[in-house]
Amino acid sequence: MGIPEDIRMFRKERVALSDVAYVLARIASGGFVTMSFLFAAAPLSNCQTMINITGWFGAFALPCNSMLFLLRIRGVFFNSRIITIIFSLLWLSTLASFTAPFTFTANNIGPTDNCIITRVDERSSAGFFSIGVFDTMVFIAITIRILSFNPTISWSERLRTFWSGKNMGRVSRALLQTGQLYYLVTVGGNILVMVIILNARVSATFQGMSTVPNIALQNAMACKVFRLLKLGLIKGFPSNFTSSTGERTRSLQFNTTAALSRDATGRRTVDPDDGGDIHLATFSIGKQTWLLRRSRGGRVILSSR
Repeated sequence: MGIPEDIRMFRKERVALSDVAYVLARIASGGFVTMSFLFAAAPLSNCQTMINITGWFGAFALPCNSMLFLLRIRGVFFNSRIITIIFSLLWLSTLASFTAPFTFTANNIGPTDNCIITRVDERSSAGFFSIGVFDTMVFIAITIRILSFNPTISWSERLRTFWSGKNMGRVSRALLQTGQLYYLVTVGGNILVMVIILNARVSATFQGMSTVPNIALQNAMACKVFRLLKLGLIKGFPSNFTSSTGERTRSLQFNTTAALSRDATGRRTVDPDDGGDIHLATFSIGKQTWLLRRSRGGRVILSSR
């Protein structure tokens, strides 16, 4: 369930916008799964009201799950205002999931208090389609950005890196590979759900049921990766590094820059795999020059010049 990790995360970190999105995603997805179970198992006198409530939980769960994927953009692109605005506007398209509460019809089974879905409108697939397109755009942008951190290799070598994850820092590799897994599962699941919903031969009951494991799996994967990145637990990445201002620096920023092997002067950069003593590295990303150093206490400090 990740509850112990949740407790550690909120004790260790200050609450930020990403944490709010995380909590909303957990609540919305958990509520959707719970309401779906009650709809199927509990005796109910008003099935349509219950399916509407379930639909609203699902409508909020889908964009909240995608928001966790969107937040990687800010870290990988170093909080670029233009990139953040562009992808935030693209994220608004995921609100098409708000059609869900109005596209399901449910009734009681005969004289009993048990419920069954009797009709699923084709418009309910709009949310899954928009989220599939959005996740694709985010995945492509993050992948290109991560692969471009090492300007000394050709694009053919970067393509091989994309498949193998070699010649990358630990967290950069983890970001790439978990992004690949999340993308394949979510987009694959969304395509499957759309096919089921748009197939008139499939009963409305199975059409409605197909959305439950899809949303639950999306949320489980998105939240798991978020917790690991937040706590600095992915593949041995040190979680106790700070910026020169004393504030905790995003792990995305540290690892992607650490993926560079040497700077322009030939000095070696800090490698997260290297557990040696004090290291010093100076390198440039765009017009900004960065300095990485390890204190005697083992803390890695990132500062800009």
